[in-house]
Amino acid sequence: MAALRSRLRTILRSPAVVVFVALFALTAGLFGAAFQTQLAIARSDSIEASATTLAVSDDGESLEITVRARNPTSKTLTLSGAHLVGRVDGEELTHYGTRSLDDVALAPGETTKFTVAVELVDGETEAARAAVEEGRVRVGGELVGHIEDVRITLGVSDDG
Repeated sequence: MAALRSRLRTILRSPAVVVFVALFALTAGLFGAAFQTQLAIARSDSIEASATTLAVSDDGESLEITVRARNPTSKTLTLSGAHLVGRVDGEELTHYGTRSLDDVALAPGETTKFTVAVELVDGETEAARAAVEEGRVRVGGELVGHIEDVRITLGVSDDG
C-alpha cells in the first residue's frame, strides 16, 4: 500500500501530468465559455424590442422613437444600428434608413430603453405631430447588433 502511494505521488509530480491537467482545465474553461456564447446566440430569437413612446423632435426634423428591448440571454447584445420606419395609414411618415446606435448594450437578463431619431419626410412635421397625438403612427423595422462576434438582427414592433 505504501509503495502504491509513493508511486502515485511520483506520477502526480511528473511534469507531463501537470501539463496534461493544466491543458485539460484550460480546454474545459474555453469550451464552457464558447458553449455559453453559442447558447446565447441560439436564444437570440427570444430578445424582444418594441417602440414604446413617439414624439416629434423640437426642430420638427425627426420622429423620436423610444425603444424598449429585453435581453433574456446570458450574454450582452451590443446594438450598433437601427432600421426603423414610421407609417400613418400605410403611408411612410419617415425616411427608411440606417441609424447608428453608438453601441447600445443590452445586458444579460435586463431591459434597456433608448431613443432613435428617424428623419421625417419633407413637409410632414405637422401631420406627424397630429398623428403622434392621435396615436395613429405605426413603427416597424429591425435592430442590428452582435453577441460576441456574431451578427444578430431583431424585429421592432409597436407596443400598442
